[in-house]
Amino acid sequence: MLTQNRMKKNVERENCDEMKYERIQYAPFTAVIDSKGGFVFINSNLQKALHSNGLTILHQTFFDFIDSMDLEKCRQAIAYTLLTRLISTIEIRLTGPEGRLARWTMESIGNGEEFQDIILLTGKYTDDRGRANGRMQPGTRHYERILENLGIGLLLQDSKGVVLAANQKTAELFNVTLEDIYHNKSFEHLWKATAVNKDPIPFENSPPMNAFRKKMPQTDVLIEISGQNGDKRQVVMNSLPPVEEEGQDPDFIISSLTDLSEEKKLQALCETRKALFTSFMDHSPSFAWIVDEKENLIYANRGLLDYFGADKRALGRNIYEILPEFIADSCHEKHKWVLENNLSHSSILKSTGPNGDEQIFHVTTFPATGEEGAEKMIGGQAWYITDSYKAKLELKKTNERLLYLSRASSESIWDWNMETGQIYRNQALLDMIGYHDENPSGLNWWYRQIHEDDRKRIEKKIERVLAGGEKAWEQEYRFLCSDGSYKIVLDRGFVVYNGAVPIRMVGSLQDVSEIKQLEGQLIREKLKQQQQIAEAIFQAQERERTRIGLELHDNVNQILFTSKLYLELIKPTEEAEKEIKNKIQGFILLAIEEIRKLSKDLVSPPLQESGLIRCINKLITDLDIVDPFKMEFNFKDGKAIESINYHIKITLFRIIQEQVKNIIKHSQARKVSMDLSLTQDQVTLQIEDDGIGFDPRQTKRGIGLSNIFQRTKLYNGKVNLKTQPGQGCRIKVTIPI
Repeated sequence: MLTQNRMKKNVERENCDEMKYERIQYAPFTAVIDSKGGFVFINSNLQKALHSNGLTILHQTFFDFIDSMDLEKCRQAIAYTLLTRLISTIEIRLTGPEGRLARWTMESIGNGEEFQDIILLTGKYTDDRGRANGRMQPGTRHYERILENLGIGLLLQDSKGVVLAANQKTAELFNVTLEDIYHNKSFEHLWKATAVNKDPIPFENSPPMNAFRKKMPQTDVLIEISGQNGDKRQVVMNSLPPVEEEGQDPDFIISSLTDLSEEKKLQALCETRKALFTSFMDHSPSFAWIVDEKENLIYANRGLLDYFGADKRALGRNIYEILPEFIADSCHEKHKWVLENNLSHSSILKSTGPNGDEQIFHVTTFPATGEEGAEKMIGGQAWYITDSYKAKLELKKTNERLLYLSRASSESIWDWNMETGQIYRNQALLDMIGYHDENPSGLNWWYRQIHEDDRKRIEKKIERVLAGGEKAWEQEYRFLCSDGSYKIVLDRGFVVYNGAVPIRMVGSLQDVSEIKQLEGQLIREKLKQQQQIAEAIFQAQERERTRIGLELHDNVNQILFTSKLYLELIKPTEEAEKEIKNKIQGFILLAIEEIRKLSKDLVSPPLQESGLIRCINKLITDLDIVDPFKMEFNFKDGKAIESINYHIKITLFRIIQEQVKNIIKHSQARKVSMDLSLTQDQVTLQIEDDGIGFDPRQTKRGIGLSNIFQRTKLYNGKVNLKTQPGQGCRIKVTIPI
């Protein structure tokens, strides 16, 4: 902000400052102001226009010389220029004896340091005062202010259409500035108007020109003006030639322009809304009407008129002339009550239809008076509810029957009204779950009593039933009773629909806890019996295997050994015979050895005498003789392992035998590891090799693997097989104990 001393120096050195602003010197008015309107520079033309000298201006601002009507507009323009640093243009009126309109250009010229809020103003008058003064003298020196305060456009023109005076409203209607109006010789270039029928109106046929030519007023001419930006306005134009004597040529024409655009829009909107209301009410399924205090029909929709065989000619007539007497009497009582109480009234009206059938309507009457003091009117609507009314009566009777039935029944019954959310439960059901004092009613309460492991399943089941339009469902779940115990209940529900909308669900609850306990006990007994049968089968198999093994070892092998002895008694003389004898002896020895191995596998291992760990170690020792691969055996707590069921130990040993055979035949493994461990409730055997592996999805399960799976399954165990081509094989057997 510059100080007053500095501004004084700027004014005193006006000539030097004008040289500094040489590029804008030719503008009539030039000034530089700060953000608060204080003068930094002002040229002599503007000083004269403001009727002030330099010293006076030092103590005033630019705002002090602006007409009060334009002051706020000027402040906003300056703030906009400082904020955006853009050039802006504005038309504002100066104060003083003349109070003339001037067009100003504002430009921020601050350098961002000391003068960052400095604005350059250039301006000039926009009204052609000289030409206007030469043609006419207004009735008052302040006529322009009077014209600006009017809400209509005013335009003074001579016989050639040249504008002598115009107000700002006229410029707004044509979407131009006053400068555009004054600085053109004729108004013809701005005239773009059409008649109501959209025919263009040439300028020579415009209301002002017609008033000149015909020497008579042109009143209430409705035209449509097209502004410079394409906007269209509907305007009523009146052009008056102010002549004192008849037949005298007027000196000028005064025209007034009244903007009807908003009025026309409101009128169109009103007509549209009226049409929408009429269309809506005529297509409404209800009957609608409005009557006055004497019950003369003011309005009735098409449904009402059609029902009673009337048409639009019924409007204005009394309801007793249109409606049957008993209906008119009923309406009369309702209308009378509304008038007396100034409140709405609802009731049920029963009547006889054209075919003699009973028809039921829900009737609502209400005050329809508008502004205070206006004539009182009553509105009414009637809905046809025969079907729904009868259905509700039937439903009420059904509910009563169900209520009596549920009270008399010993079954646990519940009824969920889905429209109200309430659930009714009969006494038998409350006795079963033990809740009497709480009087439970809502569905959320019931969900909270369901065991958390079952809750989501039941919620989703009911959601699926309702979403799919199913009519019945059945589920078992655990329910928390009042004593803190859970009962296993069988819940059955049946859904009642109104069309496609579920409105009710009725069901029964059955306590199946004892049945489930018996079923569980029966299942356990069956499993125990199956296990006993399996163990008996195993024992029989083991005995049979042992018998076959001993028979092969003690009988067949003895026969083969005896055959070998007899064969040795033969003394062949030729070399060929000797070779045949040697081959036969070799085959007999091979058979004896194979039978010895087979009988050894078939005969049950001496687990009771030696134990499982020792038998496994002996099997590994026998394998080391032929050295097919290197084998490791790891176990923990051998004493606990030896304490498990004898039959489970037999099963584990047979599984080891089967898997070792599979590894020898197929795996090409170099290293095999075997781990045996025992926990509190299960024994785990894991055998892993580094062989070639196989694809379990493509390889058929052989006899060896099948035996492993079957033996494990008999003791409710699990087998986990993990293998891939080139990645070896791992088999993990878990058996509960």
